[in-house]
Amino acid sequence: MSTDAQAVARSSVRVTVVGPDGTADLVVPWWMTATELTDEYAAYVGSSRPAGAGLVTASGHPLDADQELQQLGVEHGDVLIVADGGVTPAAPQTPGVGTPGPRPDAPVVLTTTGAGAGGAGGRAGRAASTRARDRSGDPAPADPSRPGASAVPAPTEAERAGAADARRARRTGVTSGATLGMGAVCAVGSAAVVAVQGSASQRLGCAAFFVLAALATAFPLRTSQIGGRLRAAASPAFAAAAGFTAGYSDETGGLLLGLAVAALCATGAAAVARAWLSQEEEELTDVALVVGATLSGLTLLLLLLGSSVLSLLAIAYGAAVVAARLLPYLVVDVPDEALLDLDRLQNTAWSAREQPRGSRRKRVIVRPDGVAAVVRRGQRLMTSGTVVISAVVVVGGALLVRDAELDVLGVSRVAMVLLGAAALALVARSVRARVPRLALRLSAGVVAAWTGLTLLDVGDPRATWWIFAVGGALGALTVSVGLALGQGWRSVWWARLADVCEALAVVLVVAAVPLASGIFGAVRSLVS
Repeated sequence: MSTDAQAVARSSVRVTVVGPDGTADLVVPWWMTATELTDEYAAYVGSSRPAGAGLVTASGHPLDADQELQQLGVEHGDVLIVADGGVTPAAPQTPGVGTPGPRPDAPVVLTTTGAGAGGAGGRAGRAASTRARDRSGDPAPADPSRPGASAVPAPTEAERAGAADARRARRTGVTSGATLGMGAVCAVGSAAVVAVQGSASQRLGCAAFFVLAALATAFPLRTSQIGGRLRAAASPAFAAAAGFTAGYSDETGGLLLGLAVAALCATGAAAVARAWLSQEEEELTDVALVVGATLSGLTLLLLLLGSSVLSLLAIAYGAAVVAARLLPYLVVDVPDEALLDLDRLQNTAWSAREQPRGSRRKRVIVRPDGVAAVVRRGQRLMTSGTVVISAVVVVGGALLVRDAELDVLGVSRVAMVLLGAAALALVARSVRARVPRLALRLSAGVVAAWTGLTLLDVGDPRATWWIFAVGGALGALTVSVGLALGQGWRSVWWARLADVCEALAVVLVVAAVPLASGIFGAVRSLVS
């Protein structure tokens, strides 16, 4: 740096001025007064300085308009706020950035008047009044003379009636949605029974009835938001029941064909129902679309390759375990501009970016309601996706180990199911929502218990008591380790151990899928 540059740097100060017309990063001489700095800011942003405007610090202390910045104690990187109508301190004090706060027995109240009270000066006044504390630690009372300070009005009769109507509509929507959900579950069960044991005419009649039910629930009705969301989610279930009833047969590959047709019908019904929903109601139909499209494609591929249903269950089980780990990272996608306020970032650190004179910067406004809507949508996606994953894990794991034998294929399936249960139990520790965490832990416990009962039937009956004793010891050890892992946020070592075990379990499940699904044996028979 040259001598002239060093002299300029020593004789100037870098400050950020926040006003009603935007934010400006200025480099001004030390001997400039507060009034001259206000005029410089007005010239920089292309506006005129209002009469009586003054500067206050970020902590709410007013600056003397006739004193120089060096005398006021301004330092590099300080944030100064332009109060349009001037400021009136509650008690006189020595101005400056580094001066101590007000007397303990008198809280600071910063009052702003004039047209600019709602701007930067008003914000400074509200911040100073909020941060002010008296000797007892209670917050300072709001100044009724400030335009920004007002009491919260009591709700009117119309508002209370509207809130009661909203609660009544919410209860009605939940009741109707729960009824439709129970009907969808019954439809799927009856479709399986009729498809296996019913005659051709019975299957045709049931399929027609399920198609009508799917169409009736796919199109919009006059229900609440929750009722419409649950109603649309029931449509893919009725469509899947109709497709399975029509597509199932007793021949080889008939079960896979029925599942493929059911998945395709569910995907179509979900797409039709989603077209009538708003963006806040699409979570359940989105999950149905993803699950239906994936299941139909996978089932058709296995049907063409001549695989069995157990291969489909093994692949679906492994995919569910992986999805449980990746789901929290996929359901919430918030753009950076919705979370970062560039003006606030600039206010906290001096910036050397060039800003053209005479133009006002467009402020980036963070909308809390928009961010909250994105988070709520992510929570609903997380809940619905976790419930589907838990159902796939319970059904797939129980069917995989039901007929397991002491061979390579049976041992690989049992190992995959147990590792998947361990992975789900470890994934649940990082889920804060109550319903997804409970669903993951219950599914892991059910699968582990069912696998243990299956192993007792496969093994030697004389060793049952030994297996029971070893299982009890392992259960006690698992409970103690689970409690320690559940408190992993208190211990870094336990948290790291849980992360390593979780990742290792998921990797081993993925590695066991080719062997448990029979793909490894099929490929080996083809090349041999």
